[in-house]
Amino acid sequence: MFKSGIALVFTFFTLPLLAIDVELIYDDGEPDGSVTWQEGVIAAVRMSAPEGTWKLKGASYYLYGGKGKIRVFADEAGFPGNDIIEALPVSYEEEPDWYYVDLTEFDIIITGDFYVGVEVLEGINLIRLGHDFLDGGNGRTWNYVPQGGWIQDPDYTLFIRATVTNEVGVEDELTPEPAIWTAIPGVISNSTVLNYTLQGSGNVKIEIYDACGRCVHILVDGYQTKGYHNIQWNVKSLPTGVYFVCLTVGDCHRVDKIAFIR
Repeated sequence: MFKSGIALVFTFFTLPLLAIDVELIYDDGEPDGSVTWQEGVIAAVRMSAPEGTWKLKGASYYLYGGKGKIRVFADEAGFPGNDIIEALPVSYEEEPDWYYVDLTEFDIIITGDFYVGVEVLEGINLIRLGHDFLDGGNGRTWNYVPQGGWIQDPDYTLFIRATVTNEVGVEDELTPEPAIWTAIPGVISNSTVLNYTLQGSGNVKIEIYDACGRCVHILVDGYQTKGYHNIQWNVKSLPTGVYFVCLTVGDCHRVDKIAFIR
């Protein structure tokens, strides 16, 4: 559903890419042992999605014991930023192993870096997470301490993984609620202006991708207020071809095709 209130009127296309899943792995598969934190601490790993637009499919944790809450954060200038999902539980069951949690229901669209972690719950059953420390950390570990905020930990490699898919959900039903681009052409030969109206305030991102799935421009990336907006797209520096306008508003994602002919 189009929760943030932007409405679109344009032809609907799916990116012409073969659907694939990619597991983001930054550990060697064999933990040196387990690490336990105090309640309220969040341990997270910075994930780097491949170039393009992806959807977060799931998260995996190597557990030795305990239980916690899954946390996912957007990247904000190289630091963990806003929470992306409501916390889901993850818990140890029978033996040390990878425990996978399906996150497809949240429709989290990923471009670039993000953070997947686990929050330590209060009580005696504190989570025990696999880690490496004998050869130093991989530079991707972050810890949130209630008294001090986020701190990067160079000494540990945490055994947390994420799976992303390039099935970003552009075929999902986004149109039942009224919403429209007020002007978006199908063919352009020069710079153009994209006009749109927000029915509610929120975070908006408009990206341009080429036919190979590479992001060539980011036109909008930030908070915008309710009402009419327009953005100029200077196409002159790009070669002739087919491009995709990718619009993300909150947890909603949409793709539209434009042909550029000189």
